[in-house]
Amino acid sequence: MVHALRAVHGLLRPAAVLVDIRPLDERAEFLVIDRGAERLAGLMQETDEGIEYRQAEAAMRHAITEGLFAFEADRSFPFIHHARSFPELRGYLEDIWSDAVMGPELEREAGWLLASAGPGAEIVLRETGWMKKLRRR
Repeated sequence: MVHALRAVHGLLRPAAVLVDIRPLDERAEFLVIDRGAERLAGLMQETDEGIEYRQAEAAMRHAITEGLFAFEADRSFPFIHHARSFPELRGYLEDIWSDAVMGPELEREAGWLLASAGPGAEIVLRETGWMKKLRRR
């Protein structure tokens, strides 16, 4: 990943800004939201335990240490996927999140929470995103 940051560095004009946006290395939450109340159905598991997040962070730290970029600011934010049913959310996630693990226990709990909720309830997957602003040196 450091080689990619070196390549980006070479493409940017002096003093240009690089914005790094990615999930934090935390497990995402499956929540049922009913009339503003949140109920936890379970946590996302990944087959690789999120190693790519740690690798990306290490590469960015290395690029800063190497003097390619200077850190300017950062901010976390919620990143939320919405669905009306667990199968709908599962189908979407299977297309975009190849190492996601969503076992039958999670599906049962989400289904039970949705069934006991009122009309208009939804299931969401909430991750914490991270955005860093870095200046090219």
